[in-house]
Amino acid sequence: MAGSDWTCTLSAMHEWESPDYEPSLPVSEKSNPLTRDIDQASANCIVRMLQACDAQMFQDGTGATYQRLLSEQVVETLTEVAKKVEHILKDPRDSLIVLSGCGTSGRLAFLIASAFNRALKELDQSSVYSYIIAGGDRALLSSQEAPEDDPELGVLSLQKVCEGQKRVLFIGISCGLSAPFVAGQLDFCLQHPEVYTPVLVGFNPTHQARDERIPGCTFTFRSVVQRMQELATHEKAFLINPAVGPEAISGSSRMKGGSATKILLEVVMSAAHAATFADTPVTAMGLLQHMGAYEKTLEITYAQREGIGALLEAAGQSLRRGGRVCYLGWGFLGTLGLIDASECVPTFGAGCEDVRGFISGGYRELNNNEGPLGPDFCVAHEDFLRLVLPSLEDRDAILLIYTHSGDVSGVAELARTVRGKTSNLHAVYHRVDGDTAAAEQQDDINKLCLSSLKFTWPSPASGISLHMQWELSTKLLLNAVSTGAHVLKGKIYQNHMVDLQVTNSKLYRRATRLLQKLSGCPETRCEEALLKAVYRVDELTADIASSDVSAHARAARSGTKREAGVPRLSRHFSWPEFCDERRCFHQEFVYDAAMFAAARGFPWPAVIRVAAVAKGIFPRLDGPDVPRLSSLLRDALSQCLPNLTPVHRHELTRFLAGACVARRRLFQAVVGGAANTSVAQLHLEVELPPAPCPLAQGTDLREWEHQDQLKSMLRQKEEVKGHPVGGQCS
Repeated sequence: MAGSDWTCTLSAMHEWESPDYEPSLPVSEKSNPLTRDIDQASANCIVRMLQACDAQMFQDGTGATYQRLLSEQVVETLTEVAKKVEHILKDPRDSLIVLSGCGTSGRLAFLIASAFNRALKELDQSSVYSYIIAGGDRALLSSQEAPEDDPELGVLSLQKVCEGQKRVLFIGISCGLSAPFVAGQLDFCLQHPEVYTPVLVGFNPTHQARDERIPGCTFTFRSVVQRMQELATHEKAFLINPAVGPEAISGSSRMKGGSATKILLEVVMSAAHAATFADTPVTAMGLLQHMGAYEKTLEITYAQREGIGALLEAAGQSLRRGGRVCYLGWGFLGTLGLIDASECVPTFGAGCEDVRGFISGGYRELNNNEGPLGPDFCVAHEDFLRLVLPSLEDRDAILLIYTHSGDVSGVAELARTVRGKTSNLHAVYHRVDGDTAAAEQQDDINKLCLSSLKFTWPSPASGISLHMQWELSTKLLLNAVSTGAHVLKGKIYQNHMVDLQVTNSKLYRRATRLLQKLSGCPETRCEEALLKAVYRVDELTADIASSDVSAHARAARSGTKREAGVPRLSRHFSWPEFCDERRCFHQEFVYDAAMFAAARGFPWPAVIRVAAVAKGIFPRLDGPDVPRLSSLLRDALSQCLPNLTPVHRHELTRFLAGACVARRRLFQAVVGGAANTSVAQLHLEVELPPAPCPLAQGTDLREWEHQDQLKSMLRQKEEVKGHPVGGQCS
């Protein structure tokens, strides 16, 4: 057991570099020897483990198996890319720097592009940075993993952003060198060298790039990387791919992968800005000094590891007691809270209410491309006051995140409001050494909070923004708090995510490998077991066995949406019919009927009535035989849905009759409460519509329509120009 006596040894720090250590896995998917017992660790011990893992980013690369963050070749490439950025900054006409990625990588693309555009605005310069995130701006705040597997969507998104530009520096971020969305964009750049210069940022060696063929394309990620390597000798393409060691939680690239992405790209952009606006030439030595400032950031942050451990413990207790963790952030640090909260659902299988972020100023402060994203994405402090504050309890942990250069009086005011509902209030703030302007307000905040964690910083050296150091420090802290809290809740086994959803190809492969590692069974048997769980069957059909990974991921996404959709739909009804476990069966039956109607294109008022019909039918399934059941269905549909088209009426009758008849014995057992009734087989055949519908694909309807319109518009434009969309994507 990893208790308070855990120590970090030099051999454990370097064990992952051995060719014999988990040789079949890329670095980004290996387990870290430092954290193999993190599920047994105390809060303070978890923080020490995370500190050791983060320190691996800056390990000396001399004589190492892999090139590292500070390796000569990496720094040389960073210098060349910084000069490319400098050229665009000095002559920005018809030019653009685009940062793109999926999940955490896309969120950091947004964060970095926004920060440097703000820096340009302060200098009265035009913006030259843009960002792309797979799934659009909703992916900034929630998991949108399906688009990650769509290379064509990646290309279309890139074309839309770059329309009319004559020179584009494209920076694609894929920590594992694996995302098809980014691979499609890089391939497109390679086909159009007259406009695009591609840069790839990731954290695996090139021979570990994914070599699995991307559906609909003739290339793999590895083949794209190999083409870039050939062009790199002529500075027509660039690869920045140091190894930073395995993640503390295996495969959780939101942690070191995200931190290293931020460090590398901010070092590049900062050097380019200094060269353009301060006449400081881009040099390898200058970049190394920037890196040193970030290494110092780790040191200052983890000097407060006892305070971080106390926050982690408080958050873990909240989650274990069924409470929530809420980040209330101000300014640019508020964005870090939103990002960290958004990553807990896909990483730990957390509920969407378990960890939430809110930012002062809401979307005005966030300043994302698409603006407000609707009622499902409420991010302002006013939303917290309206939606969360009324139900706050002491089991909910609230974390205030701010700087003394911001609105400290506003922090104190909100702290007083929150303290009226719960005592479980904590503060984290950054200040420059010697700055006492906000001392009085801080004293008031300290009296309201259970704990206050202060980070004091020396005045920054030239060339790096203190705000960027504060951002990295806050990211490290929030990653530690949310990760450690879920470890304490039991969401991690050893150092593996065991509650992940296999909603894209990367996660499907990760789940298969995890089953293989933990069970010791052959890969084929593990994949078979995974597919049975995904499709909820006891035996795999020929259709399932012959489908590709993308089809399995779609099926998993559908199941995931069902688990979230059942309680969401159920909130719109009262359920007096049953007060035991039968209510769950009742609610699932109603949900399935409503989703069938929606997928078949029923008008929305009719979908609502279908749900009502199903709700009324279910309690009456106790007695009828098949003929009486058919009569029951006909009467209910005639009474509640008299205006259905003949086609829709026929389809719905078939669906309900088939579902009820096939599962009638189960329904009788459930509705009648006959616990001893034997059910030989539970298998429901559901007919899919002839063409994939948005809901069947597991995609939000509005997002699907937006993507479909985007594809159609750009495809027509390309046909007019005579250029095929998607390069080698067929």
